[in-house]
Amino acid sequence: DWAGNTAETTKDLAVDITKPKIEIIYDHNNPVNGKYYNQTRVATVRVTERNFDPSKVNLKITSTGQKPSISGWTISSQAGRSDNAVNTCTVTFSADADYTLNASVTDKAGNVSDYNRTDTFTIDRTRPKISVSYSGGNVRNGKYFDQKRTATITVTEHNFDPSQFRISIQAALDGKDIDKPVLSSWTSRGDTHTASITFLHDGDYSFIAETGDLAGNRSDKYAQSSFTIDTKAPELSFFDIKDHSANKDTVAPGIRSTDLNFDSSAVTLTLKGAKHKEKTVQGTVSETANGVSIKLPDFAHNKQTDD
Repeated sequence: DWAGNTAETTKDLAVDITKPKIEIIYDHNNPVNGKYYNQTRVATVRVTERNFDPSKVNLKITSTGQKPSISGWTISSQAGRSDNAVNTCTVTFSADADYTLNASVTDKAGNVSDYNRTDTFTIDRTRPKISVSYSGGNVRNGKYFDQKRTATITVTEHNFDPSQFRISIQAALDGKDIDKPVLSSWTSRGDTHTASITFLHDGDYSFIAETGDLAGNRSDKYAQSSFTIDTKAPELSFFDIKDHSANKDTVAPGIRSTDLNFDSSAVTLTLKGAKHKEKTVQGTVSETANGVSIKLPDFAHNKQTDD
């Protein structure tokens, strides 16, 4: 001052005109169909900045499901001393969901990073699931149906790709191949996708189905065991006797029964007369192609039998 007194003070200051630099590195970079991953994906966020403040990092993440887990920040030993100080954290995407990731950082001097990119991808680690339900027809003996039958095939999958669905149908009648039914178009509601097959014609059927999704996951194979559509009644015919006939001497009628799915245990013969009550009768059984021939014994030659 004017009297010659002096005073001195010192203040430290930092000049920082450099914007933070952001780099995001993923451990998996080979998506299926452009953006789908069937495994956990980890992003390492690297911020190069001398005056780094973790509270001023904005990780902008969207998810259609569970949020990813974010680690704490690892601060560089060069923080506050070097523009090349690299500070890191990791973001782990493990749950099935559609994600986007963007980031911005403001340093202690107010510089804002330039990261003009938004990463978009999907994690899908779940295999598609196939189930089948049926309508129509009444089952007998475990596998036989007396009318047409419709199979509704349901695939449960978020990232369904109908072009990957495969079905192999076996169709035969009496050991010979017949025309195979055709799968309908797909109907989708959310993660549920359905199509149907109608088995209209008589025959023996089975099929195997499997599918994949857009992330490369494959379903288990669905194997439908054989079943039979049989809408035709068995054929019955009489021989060695005429309808509305009068008979003497040997009277031993015969009956033939045939069907592709013949069940010999289901054959019953009953005899009834105007003077005789109905009763079950037996005969000599001979197997034929797809059936049996039954020959009754000669009726007793006495007046009590006449009827």
